[in-house]
Amino acid sequence: MRALILLTGIASLCVMSNSAAQVVYKWIDADNVTHFSAQPPNGTDVERTTIKIRHTNRQALADRSKAAAAQNAAVTTRKQHEAEQAAENKTRAEKDRLIRADNCAKARTRLLTYNSARRLYRPLENGERKYLSDEELDNERAKAQKLVTDWCD
Repeated sequence: MRALILLTGIASLCVMSNSAAQVVYKWIDADNVTHFSAQPPNGTDVERTTIKIRHTNRQALADRSKAAAAQNAAVTTRKQHEAEQAAENKTRAEKDRLIRADNCAKARTRLLTYNSARRLYRPLENGERKYLSDEELDNERAKAQKLVTDWCD
């Protein structure tokens, strides 16, 4: 275990020693143009700057690339799921609209029948008919009107 820690420390020192500093000279010429060079020109005021150079950590770059690809895949999957959900909702809404239209048509037909019929009846189990009284007929017409209101918006 100690050997592993020691090797890790040595590797860290090696990586840090690979980063180098390079001297660059900066000056402005008579035309007010800024120049940079590794060698200073003669007879000109120069500003000495240091540029630090680091080597690219290829593993970190690959890890970031993989993370970005995974995130893009997740976004694509989420968008696809949302599109499927939207299509499903549209299909469901269309089915609901058709059911409402069918029920509206039935309710209107029933109301028209109740309003135009002189006498209405209910069939009994033994096959005979029970004719509705005026009060029962008014109740049935009110129920039919409510169904039309409910289904036909």
